[in-house]
Amino acid sequence: MKNNDLLKKHLKNITYPLHEWLEEFYLFEKIKKNNLSEEEYIFLLKKLYIFFNITESIIKKHKNEFEKNKLEDIEQRLQKTKWLVEDLNYLNLDIDNLNIKESIEFKTLNSFSSIVGALYVLEGSTMGGMQIVKMIERNFGNNLPNRYYQSYKQDTMNKWLSFSKWLDEVKLDKYEVTLGATETFIILKKHIES
Repeated sequence: MKNNDLLKKHLKNITYPLHEWLEEFYLFEKIKKNNLSEEEYIFLLKKLYIFFNITESIIKKHKNEFEKNKLEDIEQRLQKTKWLVEDLNYLNLDIDNLNIKESIEFKTLNSFSSIVGALYVLEGSTMGGMQIVKMIERNFGNNLPNRYYQSYKQDTMNKWLSFSKWLDEVKLDKYEVTLGATETFIILKKHIES
């Protein structure tokens, strides 16, 4: 372990209220209560597509830094946009014709450490996805796609554990990582509610 004093644990504690706040989003509540409509599900996929497309594009600019810091599978970790495209295409929604004019602007994702904070949120979303897949299948059966929520499929837990281990070993600025993670949670919540 480097100078992080178990950064993953720190981030989990700091972002816990934001995670809870995000889960209060009415569509996530409807997923839990098994009363989400197909139209609402499509709306959510579109919103997530916009968010992940922009966020992953920012993170990809730092691919070399991740590899230099021994997160060699960074490319595999930046597939969430692709999974959302698969889901939207399954629904016969062409990404190029979605007429998406929304944009997202991050203020703090300007250093490697803050970018790692954003990736922490994206990787953490894969853990929640494991539960959401079950809820979606219960609500819709196999009638709607859920590739995004399946994430790494049977490797999801292993991917999270390896990321967590890396997070606790790599030398980062704890303040900037926290700032990046916090802003990412806030922007995601505000974006999906807009």
